[in-house]
Amino acid sequence: MPGRWLINRQNQIIQGKKLVSGSTVQQQASVLLLAATTEDPHSSLLQTFTRRIPMTIALPALRQRSFAERYQLICTFLYLR
Repeated sequence: MPGRWLINRQNQIIQGKKLVSGSTVQQQASVLLLAATTEDPHSSLLQTFTRRIPMTIALPALRQRSFAERYQLICTFLYLR
């Protein structure tokens, strides 16, 4: 992600305000940030940004899971569709 984008998102999180596109007026905003990446967040995101995110959830790759767990995930996925 470009550094300027991360800085803008960080400011929105800290201040609880957002700048509407094409406007100079800031509005109050409640921000919930969800992100997913296959990269290491500590090497691909700015350190000032990762300090603001208190939690990282790491999921094992499918090949690291047992056959039974992979089968259950497939069955759950097909059932939900």
